[in-house]
Amino acid sequence: MFPANASNPYALQYCTGPGYLLFAGFWTLSPVVTALAIPGLILALSRRARLAGDPWNGMALAAFTILFGLLPVILPHWMNLRYVSVLNAPLCLLAAIAACEAGQWIRGQFSPSETYAPLTIACVALAIAAIGDYQRFERRYVQIETADLAIGMVLEAPD
Repeated sequence: MFPANASNPYALQYCTGPGYLLFAGFWTLSPVVTALAIPGLILALSRRARLAGDPWNGMALAAFTILFGLLPVILPHWMNLRYVSVLNAPLCLLAAIAACEAGQWIRGQFSPSETYAPLTIACVALAIAAIGDYQRFERRYVQIETADLAIGMVLEAPD
């Protein structure tokens, strides 16, 4: 289908591997977003993501994420997070759906005066995770000047 990649030494060395490496790459870049995007995806596909507005909006977001994420898995030697960088926004939105649904669940479990502490703890934890994600990116890719987001480079970058 794309013979140029099959003969490209760079693509063969750094952009090749089983499909789960794409998930591993997103996990390496942002474990919290990746972990929250999974339940967000399930909520959106099951049309139970109340905060997505119309349930079809959540399903469309989930379908786009899955279909676009499958492209480098299906196409040989296309395992590069740069090629699927457009997925960062949908993954963050799916993670936000999961986080907001968790907040709604907490609100349903406690009286209004009891929700402040658990919601505050959850918000602080998410803020710390976001700072950690930024610091991880800075350390792993900016400071050591990683040349590309090819899956081989992402997974081999020192931590």
